[in-house]
Amino acid sequence: SQINLQTYLFHGIYYVLTNPSMALNLIRHMYSMLPEARNAARNMAIQYGALYPQKTVTGTNCSAFSLSNCARFQINADLAHVVILYLTVESSMPLQDELMCMELLLETARMWLCVGMWHDAETVFRIDDVNGPDEYSGLTENNFYTHVAAMKHMSGAVRHFKAFNKAQSLAAAALLKHIKMPREEIDALARAADAIVLHRDDRSGVYYAHAHFDDLVEWWDETPRHPLSQNYHPAVIFRHKVVQISEVLLAMLVHPESFERADLKRNLAYYEPLCTHDHPLSMSVMAAAKFSAYGDFGNGSEEFLALAQLNLDNNKVASEGLHLSWMSASWFTLAVGIGGVKVVQGSLSFRPCLPVGWEQCVFTIKWKGSTVKVSIRAEAITYELIKGCVCRFSHFDARVRLDRVTESRGKVTIPRIVYQDAGSFDGMIFSLESFFSNSDDLNLASWATVLNRYTEDCNRRAMLMGRANTAQKAFPLTRAEYVESGLCLQDRDPSSLAGLQKVLSTRGIDIPVGSQQDSETVESQYGLANAKMEEVRSMLKGFTLDPIPSMMDLLEDLSTSGIRVAIATFSTSIKFILAKCPKTLADFATTLIDGEEASEKRLRGRPTTELFVHAANKMHLEPSRCVVVGTRFGHGYDISELARFFKVVDIVADTECITSSIGSCVKILPTSDIPSTTAQFEDWLLS
Repeated sequence: SQINLQTYLFHGIYYVLTNPSMALNLIRHMYSMLPEARNAARNMAIQYGALYPQKTVTGTNCSAFSLSNCARFQINADLAHVVILYLTVESSMPLQDELMCMELLLETARMWLCVGMWHDAETVFRIDDVNGPDEYSGLTENNFYTHVAAMKHMSGAVRHFKAFNKAQSLAAAALLKHIKMPREEIDALARAADAIVLHRDDRSGVYYAHAHFDDLVEWWDETPRHPLSQNYHPAVIFRHKVVQISEVLLAMLVHPESFERADLKRNLAYYEPLCTHDHPLSMSVMAAAKFSAYGDFGNGSEEFLALAQLNLDNNKVASEGLHLSWMSASWFTLAVGIGGVKVVQGSLSFRPCLPVGWEQCVFTIKWKGSTVKVSIRAEAITYELIKGCVCRFSHFDARVRLDRVTESRGKVTIPRIVYQDAGSFDGMIFSLESFFSNSDDLNLASWATVLNRYTEDCNRRAMLMGRANTAQKAFPLTRAEYVESGLCLQDRDPSSLAGLQKVLSTRGIDIPVGSQQDSETVESQYGLANAKMEEVRSMLKGFTLDPIPSMMDLLEDLSTSGIRVAIATFSTSIKFILAKCPKTLADFATTLIDGEEASEKRLRGRPTTELFVHAANKMHLEPSRCVVVGTRFGHGYDISELARFFKVVDIVADTECITSSIGSCVKILPTSDIPSTTAQFEDWLLS
């Protein structure tokens, strides 16, 4: 049957780190296709080296030539990554196997010198007019994944060949003669790898999938039909800012040594709303990115569990047998995302986490002849050497040595730090609107637009039906009515329609409640509420949210002070809002809870505090150790519910009338008085 070599990246990582002998068999299979890969390179006008196709049986390309499948040169680099990882894990092997690995590395690497070009007086090496793993992207310039993969491929091939040449100089010389590769080409590979530049947007800190990605059209005009590939022409998809598999996040997970955790957070916040999840592997990438970026608080369990159970749940393709790529991708998510497994500069490291709701996570890793069992539980993490004599690795930044021979220390248990009891509180939960001085302006404008449009539609229908006397009178929605009716609370709790009902009743409009699943075209109260959410997203294109400077300073200081931070909202637009922030809130937040998650968890709004309690639980903290910061806590909340938290802070605009305290658990804080540091905030809170 046909093989998709793109999935060999996940298969290879799995086998190398769990069963290296099987990984060697996989590499031998790749080597058996090398002659056909050389022919494929010549067919693509590549003078030397080899080019592996995306889909094949014996090495020949099994797909029709098209712009969307014949320029996926990154597959060479993905296969090479498996070889490089194997050479790192298995430092000792027979010469014949080592020669095979060297030949694969060099033949797949040297083709980059043919497809790439030098720019800027030969100081920048660039590979243009190629695809990456994402099938929703056409031929592009500066494809991010391809450049990262090519850079690591060429530098890794040079590094390992030089080590091999030092140990086996005669065999290395014979190999170069066999593949007709001059030694100068080794230096050219090293120079090209060093000259690859990864471009990052200075304002947002985002690495764009390709040079023109941020210039594409956003798909907000209609609800897309999925999968896009079966409902739209490729030209339509290529013009829109959507991703099937987030190449940028995948590159950061596969090659973590080149990126910081903050990079992963920023790019996750940017690409998650754009991901269509039309391919199962996208669930692996997204879940692993969430766990790697946010640790215990990464909300990736849903994607991981869905992917892990696909072979059981997807009965429609049972006749095709098991989809092994889904299984190896599930393990990738577990090991790389939850286990925090990294291989950097020849060393193994772990950065384990335990997702909220999980009791434990157990997996094994084989490393240089030893097998380590990793057990992650709520109270501690245990590393146990179940095979081999000695194994060295890092746990976060601490070095660990398991030695069953000289030290009789084959197991080590490290307590998990749930929270640091160093101050008065350990976590802060912010409502999204508390960060912006003009969020009410956005919500008021979107409500006014939706209500005016609905009134106009009703009047148009009345005129067409000859019922002009039933036409609705248009009443502009004022700020006073927006607040006094309680419509402002709807934006903080979509499950409550009381404010909307008051506004509709003053206009003589009586429509059914409907259900929360009603689309914006349904004539119901929930239909109007959902239309308003879509209007918010549309307005965000040209609307600038104004962050409160002192609030942003406080948030940044909290993150550096070890205080856990959650941002919670019932809004489903949080991902679009975060993408608009110059310094994204996601950089400093421990976890995010949006309207989709609140709906999935069936969280109720006022008068309950279920949203904030869920945020505390997600941070593994008791509500009594958390401070809640938001607005309008005096409208509808049960004081006994608010009293569950350490303290509740009600942010008010300087122009608002500040009333007496709602209760002893609630403190009023004008925007002009917001402290900018953790210490100042704690002093004010306890004053």
